[in-house]
Formats: sequence, C-alpha cells, structure tokens
Amino acid sequence: MRKIIIALILLMSSNFNSIAGVFPNEILYLPSPTASIGFSGDTCDISIKTRFAVDSFLKYTLNDPLIGAIMETESSFFIHSVSKSNALGVFQMKPFIASELGILNPFNPYKGLMIEQKLEDYKRDLGSIENALGAYHIGYYGMKNIIDSGKNPMNDDRVKSYVKKIQSFQRLYKQGDEISFRDYLWVDLSFSLSEKNQFDFNLVIPELYWGSIALGLKYDADFDFCLYQELSFFWFMSFFLGYDDGAIAGISFKSNDWFNRLTLRYDFSKEDLFWIFENFSGFVNFGLSFSKDSISFSPGFNFNDSYLIEFPIRYENFVLIPAIHCSVKF
Repeated sequence: MRKIIIALILLMSSNFNSIAGVFPNEILYLPSPTASIGFSGDTCDISIKTRFAVDSFLKYTLNDPLIGAIMETESSFFIHSVSKSNALGVFQMKPFIASELGILNPFNPYKGLMIEQKLEDYKRDLGSIENALGAYHIGYYGMKNIIDSGKNPMNDDRVKSYVKKIQSFQRLYKQGDEISFRDYLWVDLSFSLSEKNQFDFNLVIPELYWGSIALGLKYDADFDFCLYQELSFFWFMSFFLGYDDGAIAGISFKSNDWFNRLTLRYDFSKEDLFWIFENFSGFVNFGLSFSKDSISFSPGFNFNDSYLIEFPIRYENFVLIPAIHCSVKF
C-alpha cells in the first residue's frame, strides 16, 4: 500500500528508456512489476509493466527430493524468476555461478544434476549437507569462513532458516515425483498524457527457457503492429529480430552480474544504429546512448532498490532537452 501511495504521488507530481529496455522482451527479466512517469519538454508519458503467473507445460522428474525442495524454496518453480540481486531461474543462480558450472543459460530448469554434483562437492569440502546448503545460499567462501573461524554455521540466522526451509520442503517429495514448472506473462502498457489517444501495448511471452516473443500494438493517429523475437542461449548475450515499421535486428551483452548492459539496435528502414550502455548497480545509476540523430545521458538515483529517479539529458538538433523520470517497483 505504501508503494502504491508513493506511485500515485509521483503520477500527480512529476523520456524514459532504461527500465523499459531497448527491446520490449527485456521486461521479462525485471525482478518485479513497475509503474513510472516521465516528463520531457511538453510531453508526459506513463508506463505500467506488470506480470501474470501461468502454468507451463514443462515438467521435471526428480532424481533427488532435495532438488525439488531447492527449486520450491528459491523460486516456487518459476522458470523466469529474477531476484533483486539478479539471481536467475528456478535455482536462483547468479550468471557467473552458472558460467562456473558450465550452464550457458541460468533460466534452463533442467540442470538439477549439475546442482546435485555441486552440492556433493560442497558436502565433501565442508563436512555435511547442511553446510553444503549453506554454501549454496550464502556462497562457498562465506560458509568456509564461518567454519574456519570455529563457529557453528547453524547459529547463523541466514544459514539456519534456509536449511530448515529446505528440509521442510524436502519431506514433501520423493524420487520420481514430477514437478510442474510455472512462468510469467508480462504486459507493458505506455501512454501519453500530453497527446490524445497515443499508447503502446506489448505482451511478452516466454518461449520455454531460451528466449521470448513480444507482440505489440501501438496507436498514434493509426494502429501499427510490431513483433520481436528474442533468442537467449547464453547468460551474457541475447539476439533480437523484429518488425516495427521495418526490419529490426539487435544484440545485448550483459556483465557477469547482469547489472551492466550494452545493447545495439539497427533499424533497417531508417538506416539508424542505436546503442545504449546501462549501469543499474548501487545508489547511482546511469545510461549513455547514441543514435544518428541524438545523444543522451541519463544519471539516476536508486532508493531502497524500489524507487528510481532519473534526469535524462538528450542532445538533438543542436538543442539540449532535459527530462525527469520517476519509477517504483512493486
């Protein structure tokens, strides 16, 4: 309720790019829904991004009940679950951990055997399955430091509560049980308060665990349709093909913690290459983008990982155009 009130205040009191992403498919990787408002010159735009839980036809047969307990604890079986710290997928892996295990896509839910092997390695090094689970939760070296200091890891509240939760779920499963996965459909609605009947609508549908498709409808004097296909076979890179008043192609590179991103988009009909670099980590965030017609710099401030205020400055046609954008995560 508090966030809803703050969002309404922002709507009553205050051109946005970074949270929206260059391609509509990118909202699939937001940790939570958002509402935002942006002012630029004499324009005012509002954006709402929300998601709906749906059942997936993908299923998983348990070799070890412990894996089912981990998936339920970490993600409640949602394939495209994303945490605030950018832990990904049903196992809530950081991208660099997935790389260490040889998992190209952290959203791939069929990597239980690799997780089992990693837990066995932790158990061998740290002495017990409880310590292994603690290492999976807080990190191997964090757990090893606790043990090497002579302390009992189960006296650490983070480890104790996590292990107890895993063990309580583990009792619900047995070998051979079939788990049904879930996933999210995302809806992105943007509309203008300064221009009558001007809006954009996108529906983003995950395609198994290797990408997504975005279906779009926009109205600005006339109705237009757009379509974007994302292919994401690697944790650090996604490819995009689409149609939006002409053929579109693009590629996005992500850092090993997913907080930094470089995206390139080429519009064949306009013969325009647009690129943007974004950094979302810490209190101060920023974006830097170029196209053949403009340059934009977007410094921003992140509060409590829930509220974002940005001050984009765009240089276009020899004119500086300042803006302000506010958003809240739910």
